[in-house]
Amino acid sequence: MKKQYIPLILAITLAISIVSIPIVQAVLPAPELNSPTNAAITADTTPTFTWSSVAGANKYYIMIDDSPTFFSPFVADETTSTSYTYSISLGNATYYWRVLAIDAGGIWGDWSEVRSVTVILRSYLSSPTNGSTTSDSTPTFEWLSRYGADSYRIQIDESSLFGSPVVNTTTSINTYTAPTLLDDTYYWRVRVIGDSAQTDWSDTWSFTVSTGDGPGPDEAYFTVEVSSTSGSVVAGNSVDVDVTVISVGGYSQTVTLSATGAPGNTSVDFSPLESTPSFNSIIAISTSSVTPTGQYTLTITGTGADAETDSTTYSLQVTSTETPTDGPGGGVSWEFPWWIILLIILLLIIAYIIYRYLRRKAEKAIEEREKKKKVKT
Repeated sequence: MKKQYIPLILAITLAISIVSIPIVQAVLPAPELNSPTNAAITADTTPTFTWSSVAGANKYYIMIDDSPTFFSPFVADETTSTSYTYSISLGNATYYWRVLAIDAGGIWGDWSEVRSVTVILRSYLSSPTNGSTTSDSTPTFEWLSRYGADSYRIQIDESSLFGSPVVNTTTSINTYTAPTLLDDTYYWRVRVIGDSAQTDWSDTWSFTVSTGDGPGPDEAYFTVEVSSTSGSVVAGNSVDVDVTVISVGGYSQTVTLSATGAPGNTSVDFSPLESTPSFNSIIAISTSSVTPTGQYTLTITGTGADAETDSTTYSLQVTSTETPTDGPGGGVSWEFPWWIILLIILLLIIAYIIYRYLRRKAEKAIEEREKKKKVKT
């Protein structure tokens, strides 16, 4: 190898060594998971997952699956926040989740630990059927069993408000036989209880015990109830609310539903609009992109054919349109580090200048030696 190439080789080696330094980066540590706690039981069907921030992280990648192997996760998404809320209601099952951090160069950090969370759902009533009449003064109640349930609480009352229930007890199975009930119309509901959480109440159903001394015709009326007293919707979207019209004392007139208090540019539709109690209806509250944001109280009224009325309220929160930072199901995006190319070009220019300088210096040294040889000869 000719000696004049040695400076060039050394300069190029130095440039490559310097460029390699930022490429070999330390892997970001795993985030510490905060909530839900491991093996938690929740009645929240859209739970929020949170974790601690990681120094140097540009964003985070979360996986949620119903298997701890994460073979086919239904959530594999990025977020710049240290929290994530899955917008679609989860079913009655156990779910597993984990998170990793991603730096500005798109390099994945270490995975966090794997945690599990069990979602329990409210139950559905089975029998006695809604609005039915029985001659059995000790009826047996049945409802849908739920995965993750430790017990069930059942309430039976002569009032749909359950202010002073005649039965308020828990059972480990999804059936219950009541003590002797007097002739009257009753209301009942069930709540699922887990190890560390409980669900909302089921729908409220009514039934009548009639062994010969049932309520008289003057006592007949109806009540209007909603499954949830409040909710929220993003402007431009819609929300459904379940409403139940319950017959008391054998009320059999047609009841028509209506609503007042909705925000502007919003439609409220009932399905069905009218029927004979007891019956269920779904209220579809549809907002538009120009619906004003704010808190609204809707009054839902039932009007019977005999002018009998009853009403209840529903609180609606309208929020502004949200713009997600990433589409659902988005994976990790890899961005090419163009600054490395620019750094390589700059270092090669510097290496070339050093090479030219060292080569010129070496040529001068050779010329000096040649002159000295000529002088000696």
